[in-house]
Amino acid sequence: MVYRNESVTGMYESPSFYDDVGIGQYMDDSWPASSLDMMRDYAPGFHSLLLYLKDTYNNPIIVITESGFPLSPAEDLGDEKKVDYMRNYLNALLDARADGVNCIGYFFWSLMDSFEWASGYGYKFGLYQVDFENPHRKATARKSALVYKEIIRTGMIDARYDPDPYCNTTVF
Repeated sequence: MVYRNESVTGMYESPSFYDDVGIGQYMDDSWPASSLDMMRDYAPGFHSLLLYLKDTYNNPIIVITESGFPLSPAEDLGDEKKVDYMRNYLNALLDARADGVNCIGYFFWSLMDSFEWASGYGYKFGLYQVDFENPHRKATARKSALVYKEIIRTGMIDARYDPDPYCNTTVF
């Protein structure tokens, strides 16, 4: 969570990005962690950020272009943490829209696992797992892809929807 407060002045070595913009960063150990230390699942912070943008910048049009939760290479098709993250953040977005936030689009971080600038193929952001050892780069739907597909198909976030990713045939 990022916060703005006069008390953060001088908290960080200067010059630094955080000192320059006058923000502090806080992550509670109780927030579900991803495989990437700097990213945690804290949807109430997302909701607060959307309300802050609405109130501070005269309710601009907002499009979320990268929202996601990374997996480690060891995690597979049954990506429960990513499914929980997706449901939590979409619910927070719906709550923010009910509070008047003008968000007109939401895109998950990545359709498929891909090369990330700072970590190569080390973290898996995709809804589809890509087999980088296969010369054809076979992609298989993770549970999160099946859940997202159902959310889009029905227009509802159903916490009871629990597809088995190991039985799916969604491959390209």
